[in-house]
Amino acid sequence: MTIRVLGSILLLIGTSIGGAMLALPVATAAAGFFHSLLLLVLAWIIMLVGALFILEVNLWLTHDKNLVSMAKETLGPIGQVVTWIAYVLLFYTLLSGYISGGSDMLSNLLALIHLHVPRVISAVIFTLVFGFILFKGISAVDWVNRLLMSLKLFAYIVLVALLLPHVNVAYWQGGSYKALLPATMTAITSFGFAASVPTIRAYLNSNIKQVRLVVILGSFVPLICYILWDAAVQGDLSAEHLIAISHSGHAVSELTKELTLFTHSELINIFAHFFTSICVLTAFLGVGIAVTDFFADGFKVEKKGFGALLVMLATLFPPFIIVFFHPALFLKAMSFAGVCCVILLALLPSLMVLSGRYFKKIASIQIVPGGKIVVIAWIIISVILLLIAAR
Repeated sequence: MTIRVLGSILLLIGTSIGGAMLALPVATAAAGFFHSLLLLVLAWIIMLVGALFILEVNLWLTHDKNLVSMAKETLGPIGQVVTWIAYVLLFYTLLSGYISGGSDMLSNLLALIHLHVPRVISAVIFTLVFGFILFKGISAVDWVNRLLMSLKLFAYIVLVALLLPHVNVAYWQGGSYKALLPATMTAITSFGFAASVPTIRAYLNSNIKQVRLVVILGSFVPLICYILWDAAVQGDLSAEHLIAISHSGHAVSELTKELTLFTHSELINIFAHFFTSICVLTAFLGVGIAVTDFFADGFKVEKKGFGALLVMLATLFPPFIIVFFHPALFLKAMSFAGVCCVILLALLPSLMVLSGRYFKKIASIQIVPGGKIVVIAWIIISVILLLIAAR
């Protein structure tokens, strides 16, 4: 395994595992551990196949193409417009959240050395510093992400190690399949890494075996992390306790507080906050570099000179404005994140493959086996997920 392959795997892991992981046990508490385990595995399979569909279609085109060109080539103007809308809604929502969280983290760090700056200043500093890393390209993002992921995985291991000795296996029993429905979108968005696939393909010089390995491992590791975290938390606190936390309106902070009290370990509180902060940074970098490549393809510019500046402004300026001038709009848009994720990373890739393979006959390689039956099945699954989200 080369350094680039390892770095690419870590980039996908960092993009998938965000601070919302801390809320996963709360979101699935009513379903019970074993039912939520099934949900996580199904969500992983659905989004993994969607990612492989994206890889397949992307390989039909040159390495500098992204979802915009993929949609135009396979689905025509309508597909291209839908892709633009879903992409911008989803990733501006996410980037807004990361800028907001990153600025809060920076403010807290500066406060430790008695520097109290307005939130807007900390947001500007955060955006400029990490925006500069994005500006330097995938190699710079890869190196910084490796460092951050080392810290992130260390924090995760410590958190799980602190919780596992207190597990009560009886808490894993019970729950209801019906309770899985409200948690479905949370599970789906927990594997929202697929937009980075075209970037990884270009970074690994279109080495199909390497990219496929990166996609599989980069999504499988988060699955294992989610399962272990669910097992630890749902084994420490009863389902009733977790359901009460879910109704508090502050699931992550309340969960951290209750776990700290239950284990009598202030380390839980410290490492949970540390983990969440690192999650913001790795997710910002992973999503950010994918968005810059998307806009470079959409605007038909190279990420050099004025083109690079245009791409960076399109990537970071709108979410920056959203956070500080329209916070209510951001919170409202979060409810659409799961829907956009399904449309962009599951439904559209399935339709692209169906069109490219069987109607336009432009498929030069096939990554996902199973033929037309699998493709149609994934279209149906995507529609079902959208109906669940609309409940």
